[in-house]
Amino acid sequence: MTFRHSALILSVLLIGLTACGNKNSSDTASKADNTDPAAAMATPASETDMAAGSDNAAGHREWYGFEEGIALSAATGKHVVIDFYTDWCKWCKVMDEETFSVPDVQAYLFEHFVPIRINAESDETVSYRGQNYSYRELTSAFGVTGFPSLAYLTPNDELIDIIPGYIEKEPFMDIISYIAQECYMKNVDFQVFQETGECL
Repeated sequence: MTFRHSALILSVLLIGLTACGNKNSSDTASKADNTDPAAAMATPASETDMAAGSDNAAGHREWYGFEEGIALSAATGKHVVIDFYTDWCKWCKVMDEETFSVPDVQAYLFEHFVPIRINAESDETVSYRGQNYSYRELTSAFGVTGFPSLAYLTPNDELIDIIPGYIEKEPFMDIISYIAQECYMKNVDFQVFQETGECL
C-alpha cells in the first residue's frame, strides 16, 4: 500500500482525540452531557444493505460500500474517506451523530469525496488490488487498530493518512478541506492551513 505522508496526522492528534481501542477495553472517556448516542441513531448500514449515496428516511446520506466507492473515486477523480467503525464503539456512534450527520459536513463530504464505511469486524469479503479480503483483514491491512479511524486516499488509490479517534465537526471540516484542496501535495503545514484557510 502506497503511503503519502503529510504533517496532517501529527497536527490533528494534538487536538486531543478519543477512540475505542478494542472490544475488551473499557471506554473511560465521557461527554459533558449524558445523551446516549446509540439510542439516537441507527447502526451504520453494511455495504450490501445500503443504497450508496442515497438519502434515508432521516435525511442522512448513506456512505458507499468499499468496492463501489473505490471504483467511483477512480471514475470521478474524487478523494476517498474510509470510516473504519465497529458496532460496539461508542465514539464511532458519537462521531456519526455529531460530525458526519451535520448537514454542512455531509454536503461538503459528498460533494468533494467518496465516503466509504467499513465494519472492521465483518467477515464480508471484498476484492482489493487483485486480492480478496474480509473487512476484518482489510482493516488490519490498513494498519487500523482503534475506532473510529479515518483513512484518506487519493483518487489514484494512494494512502494520504490514517487518523484515529473521534473528531469534532470543525477540525474534521478543516481536514477534509485541506485534503480536497490538495494542500498535502504542496507540503502546506496543516496548522498553517487552519489559521489561514489557504493552501498557498
